[in-house]
Amino acid sequence: MSEIQKDALCDHVASQFGLNPTLRFNPIAGRVKVAMEDIGTKKDMYSVKLTETIVIDGFNPRIKDEKYWEGIRALAASMEKHGWYPDKPLAGYAIKKDGKDVIVVVEGGRRRDAGLMYIEKMSKTDKDFADKWLAPMVTKKMGTSELDLQYGLAQGNNTEPFRPYELAILCKRLYVVFDQTEKQIVEGMQGLVSASHLPKLLLLASAPLEIVEAVESGSMSVTESYDLMMAHGDKAVEVLKQAALVSKAAGAKKIMKKHMPGVKFAKALVKESRPLFEMAEEIQADEGYQALSEGTRAKLDDMLREIKAMQTKFAEDDAKILQAARDAEAEAAGQTSLDMAGADNDENLGAQQVA
Repeated sequence: MSEIQKDALCDHVASQFGLNPTLRFNPIAGRVKVAMEDIGTKKDMYSVKLTETIVIDGFNPRIKDEKYWEGIRALAASMEKHGWYPDKPLAGYAIKKDGKDVIVVVEGGRRRDAGLMYIEKMSKTDKDFADKWLAPMVTKKMGTSELDLQYGLAQGNNTEPFRPYELAILCKRLYVVFDQTEKQIVEGMQGLVSASHLPKLLLLASAPLEIVEAVESGSMSVTESYDLMMAHGDKAVEVLKQAALVSKAAGAKKIMKKHMPGVKFAKALVKESRPLFEMAEEIQADEGYQALSEGTRAKLDDMLREIKAMQTKFAEDDAKILQAARDAEAEAAGQTSLDMAGADNDENLGAQQVA
């Protein structure tokens, strides 16, 4: 599959979850004070009317499914009981939109949704509640770029970390839209994504729907999905379906490598590799070997040559390691002898001084 096909697949599958991996809204910086005049008041931080805040559709890669809204309902209940914690403000970014300075919420999307849910409930009995119940907001400093906002999304969502596919979409956006290298993404994520895990997330972002659903449901890990796609390519979905049946029959909670077709045979083959190798050597040494076709003999000769070269290399490596260990042991023993000789000299010198 070409990179163009992968990107097209990525966009199609992501859209099934309401996500946009290639979103770029190209903001024109606006004036914070002007933008805040209509929606907020200034104290130590801004206090804003939540119903008048706006978001950029698709900017936050949260999947708004039932699992998401379950968390939002719990958060709204907490707000009703305790209010909005002032140390958990929204983060806003001033942009020009339709010729007007406006504030876009760039961090705190879950809190915003929970707050709006709470306002909707309270407004049924108090029509002015939305104007009275204000939310805390801090604003991004001037000079903040759209790329900074993308990385800020990851850093600002540590309270409720992104799900694997959500994080994969954000990484894909950074990689494709903002032309970030893998090294830059790992550094920008500041510990949220490792260098070894990033390629797995990038591949997940381009995965077929069935594989994404398996990861999102918790039936399969990101690593297992990566190994599946790397091993089986365009047959990955078919293999996944077979593995899911085997996993279910075994009463397992997750689809793992051991449930994939052919894995048991591969393990058995590894166990039998030594007898097979020895048998191949016997066949090569047999007087009837020349009766085999030239092509068959060439294949067997090449295979045995490669295996024996590998065997020789490993033996040489083992010998070097063993010799290095012996040298280190001898050096340590020699140093111990010197230390003991030095101690004897010190003892004799001390005896002379006492005398």
